[in-house]
Amino acid sequence: MFRYGYLLLALTLGTACLFVFWRVWRRSTEEGSSTLMDYLLVWPLVFRAERQSKTPTRLGFVVVGILVVIALFVADRFVNVRRHG
Repeated sequence: MFRYGYLLLALTLGTACLFVFWRVWRRSTEEGSSTLMDYLLVWPLVFRAERQSKTPTRLGFVVVGILVVIALFVADRFVNVRRHG
């Protein structure tokens, strides 16, 4: 049992943290006000701004953003493999 004690502790702590994050997020969406968790995670603020915006985000903008992120990830992996190789 001692071998898995740290794993059990990590799973319990992780589950408790996820539950707290979920409760804070639910409370912020019900009240409509921003909480500290919204500012830490950033994406709740982005989605709220998108819902309140009169002009929707174009699909091309999202696709280009995703492609840029993938290109940066691939470039980082390529540079690190060549450097540490």
